[in-house]
Amino acid sequence: MASNQSNQLLQIRSLLIAQQNALATKMQADADLNAQYQASRDNLYEGLREPVDRSQSKEY
Repeated sequence: MASNQSNQLLQIRSLLIAQQNALATKMQADADLNAQYQASRDNLYEGLREPVDRSQSKEY
C-alpha cells in the first residue's frame, strides 16, 4: 500500500515538473516573440522619430 502511494506521488511529481517546464517554455517563447516584435517595430519606425519637412517635397 505504501509502495503504491509512493509511486503515485512520484508520478504526480513528474507531471507537475513537466507542467512547470511546459509553462516556462511557453513563457520564454512569448518573451522571444514580444522582443522580436519590438525590435522590428523599432527598426521600422527608426527614421520617423523626427517630423518630416514636406515643404520641399514634390510628391503631394
